[in-house]
Amino acid sequence: MAKKSNFDIQKYTGKLVYRIDLDNERGDVYVVLFPITRVGLTVPIGFRSDGASVPRFFWRFVFPPGDVHAFCAAVVHDFIYRTHPFGWTKSDADKVFFDMLVADGVSERQARRAYWGVKWFGGSAWKTKGGTVK
Repeated sequence: MAKKSNFDIQKYTGKLVYRIDLDNERGDVYVVLFPITRVGLTVPIGFRSDGASVPRFFWRFVFPPGDVHAFCAAVVHDFIYRTHPFGWTKSDADKVFFDMLVADGVSERQARRAYWGVKWFGGSAWKTKGGTVK
């Protein structure tokens, strides 16, 4: 079972970085309120993400959606998948996801599981740029 975290994203970044929007058609419940700059990319204000979309069954093996340690990695990963920045590949995005998870406090074991999840099952999201709003 994943350890309970006392990590506070607001303390970590110095500001509240997202708000919740439950009415979004895509299921992107997190709305970025301040730019997130990591790995040479800036996720802009207003970008919407579903966070780390981990199926409920896997929560105990990886982490539940909304885990503050995984938030920035998940948002940056979503941003790369949806925008396909010049020079970035799916493999690059997945590796950065792993590296950011570890840097932000997710155990290497959990980060490795999350990495393999996006590596094995993220292909359709990469190809459709994160899917389309219905």
